[in-house]
Amino acid sequence: MNDENNKPIDMNDGESHGSAVCEQELQQVKERYKYLLADFDNYRKREEKDRVARVQSAQADVLRDFLSLADNFERALNDMAIAQNSEQLQQKLAGFELIYKSLCKIIESYGVTEMKDTVTFDPAKHEALMFVSQADAPSGSIVAVLEKGYLFKGTVLRPARVSVAQ
Repeated sequence: MNDENNKPIDMNDGESHGSAVCEQELQQVKERYKYLLADFDNYRKREEKDRVARVQSAQADVLRDFLSLADNFERALNDMAIAQNSEQLQQKLAGFELIYKSLCKIIESYGVTEMKDTVTFDPAKHEALMFVSQADAPSGSIVAVLEKGYLFKGTVLRPARVSVAQ
């Protein structure tokens, strides 16, 4: 109860000082928390803008590659309208074939490949547009590919549209 000088010890004095220190630290932590929340919100917004910009940039790269192809088709179509005889038409047809090959190269450069497995119907890879009776084909086999299917880096980009034997 007394110390060496016979003064009473005030137990509340230490608690009030400790409480004030805790309150001050709590306020500092709250301030840091507010700043962290604001920083994180800004970071999230920046990342979203960057993501949108990356997607748009990728789309622009793809579209840019197709613009020269569109120009070539336009020139070829204009030339086809001028062609007078079958020899000129054959030359124009050869031009269209070159443009088609160019298109195929562009598509392949992006990892798109033509689907080759078109023997047995697989609903994950094929879309049946019609069922036909064919005596020489087993049921479930693909009779005709009506529209080619494509894979993008191993996954189905567009299923092949096929007719299937019943």
